Amino acid sequence: MQTILLIDDDDCLVDNLRELLEEEGYRVVSAGNGMEGVERALAETPDLVLTDFMMPVANGRELVLALRAMPDFRSTPIVMMTSSLKSVALSDGNGGTLEVSAFLAKPASWEAILATVLSVLGRG
Repeated sequence: MQTILLIDDDDCLVDNLRELLEEEGYRVVSAGNGMEGVERALAETPDLVLTDFMMPVANGRELVLALRAMPDFRSTPIVMMTSSLKSVALSDGNGGTLEVSAFLAKPASWEAILATVLSVLGRG
């Protein structure tokens, strides 16, 4: 069973996405911010990280940079979700682009989220 790490500070969204993804046969673990997300990633070694960009403590950019700095997570698929401008969300802060597998503009439909997850994990 593949594990998805879902990182978002919106508890309602996390609960709904957890239900959707578990119905598709995924194991879902979650965190409420980027710092917790790094800790959960180290503990769980997820097959995919699905993260929001704007979060307290550590945002999506900080999360992606922290994960990509670790050898075990350099090739882990990461899907970034945000209502921010794509160019802002995917900037690494140094004139480059974050290494993410896919980008979803919020609000995204459940169908779009699921299709992206399936595609990134090679099941779609």
